[in-house]
Amino acid sequence: METWTGVLAFAGQIYGDFAGYSDMAIGLALVLGFRIPLNFRLPYFAVSPVDFWRRWHISLSTWLRDYLYIPLGGNRNNRRMRNIFITMLLGGLWHGAAWTFVIWGAFHGAIITATHWLAGLRVFARFNDSPARWATLAKWALTFYLVLIGWVLFRANSLEGALALIADLHTFRGLPEPGQAAGLIFGLTVAAVLLMHLMDRFVLKRAEWLERKPWLFWPLLVIGQLLCLMIGEPSSEFIYFQF
Repeated sequence: METWTGVLAFAGQIYGDFAGYSDMAIGLALVLGFRIPLNFRLPYFAVSPVDFWRRWHISLSTWLRDYLYIPLGGNRNNRRMRNIFITMLLGGLWHGAAWTFVIWGAFHGAIITATHWLAGLRVFARFNDSPARWATLAKWALTFYLVLIGWVLFRANSLEGALALIADLHTFRGLPEPGQAAGLIFGLTVAAVLLMHLMDRFVLKRAEWLERKPWLFWPLLVIGQLLCLMIGEPSSEFIYFQF
């Protein structure tokens, strides 16, 4: 349970860190009269690895598509799978020369190519196109699980450490007793990650509505700033500044 809590916490941290400073840059640019496209669109609500990369770090995924994937040949010459894998492998290398980043990129390349391959199978295509709520939930759960495994590879200091953590994630030691701190912390971590996405979803869907309601928008903004001042920790460097 503690390992799952740590992985979930890192997933929330890296999203809040990177999406947060991306949104700050977008806001500052807007003050100066420039409109910068969104860099994140609720990535943890993705229902496939392909969908995840349409929502996560959109500026990087767009750059990889335009300057690596398409020059490699894109979908032409029956080399689509190879080109996707090479593109994601180099995308991992872009984050750093460590083997963990390279394997993280290879992992995402593998699950994206697997998604495209499975889409060609009739049984999977029927499931993938199903409008049933249970099918959407199953696709989301599998995608989020794969993304979390990827974050273990991304965060670990070594491949051996990453494999040990992944093995620990799949070692069942029983559920925590009601009232135990481990269960409570896990629940709070899940709630925090979910709350971040729900808040972003509200802003994305209600941005224009909020602009027409300054009497609501400005008090919410002030309350948010006060909360940051009261419960926020001393400033620290953004995680993604190292890349």
